[in-house]
Amino acid sequence: MRSDEVHLWWIDADHAGEPTPALVARLSATDRRRAAQLTSDADRKLFAVAHVALAGILDRYGATGAIDRRCPRCGDPEHGKPRVPSAAVDFSLSHAGRRAVAAVT
Repeated sequence: MRSDEVHLWWIDADHAGEPTPALVARLSATDRRRAAQLTSDADRKLFAVAHVALAGILDRYGATGAIDRRCPRCGDPEHGKPRVPSAAVDFSLSHAGRRAVAAVT
C-alpha cells in the first residue's frame, strides 16, 4: 500500500451469518463488554461482525495482533484511538444501520 492510498472495505451484517461463540471469542475483552452493553440483537450482531471483519482486514496488511485502545494521555485502555502498535497502517471503523465501513491507510 502506498502512503497516499486509502482502502475502503464495506461490511454488510445482513449477508453475514450469526456471530458464533468462536467468532465472538476473537473479540478483545473490552470489545465483548462493549458489545454486551448494546441494547438490540441487531446492534450486537453488527458490532461483532464488523470488529471480527476488521481484524481479518488488518491481517491482510500485516497488522496482526490485538487492537490497542489505550489513551496516550491517561493510559485508560478503553477510550484511546484504536491502533495495532506494531502495524504500519492506520485504520478507522464506522457502522450504522446494518452496514459498516473500514478505512485503511
